Amino acid sequence: MIEQLSLQTVLTYLTLISVPIGVFYHIMTLRNAQRTREQSLKAQELQVFLQIYNRMGVNLSKAYFTILGWEWDGFDDFMDKYGEIKNPEVWTSNASLLHNFYQPIGLLVRQKMIDPKLVEVTRSGFSKDLGEDGSSNTRIQGQIPFRQEEAIEYLYNVLKPLRDRRVETILSHNP
Repeated sequence: MIEQLSLQTVLTYLTLISVPIGVFYHIMTLRNAQRTREQSLKAQELQVFLQIYNRMGVNLSKAYFTILGWEWDGFDDFMDKYGEIKNPEVWTSNASLLHNFYQPIGLLVRQKMIDPKLVEVTRSGFSKDLGEDGSSNTRIQGQIPFRQEEAIEYLYNVLKPLRDRRVETILSHNP
């Protein structure tokens, strides 16, 4: 009887020990699966952004610096000289590239498909691109005007505080 009771006690203890171990193992497996999903989503975000960026990167930079060399006074003057109606070749090869980059990026950031920090860091030289000139126009780098569109304006409102925080951090570390 003692042997049977001892065997029964040992089996009971094993059961009592194995159930919490099994629960702990299951919880750890779920947490690891969640981390893997999060990392996969971040990798997908990065991949989407980099595909857009790489597709437009060189041409975007060329267009940006080309437009900075142009002269105009205000949005209407810009559109008269370089707009898609008056000068479709120039518009297509330059200004529309910038617009066609920021508009989808703004939509993806708004839909939380791309982390705005990723945009701010990778486009750091251009993160203040979406500044305002005091009218209803959005200006790229304070130089290139666009009519405000919801996604571009949203992107500006998200990127500006990120950039300001990053600049403050840099300045506070470099007195």
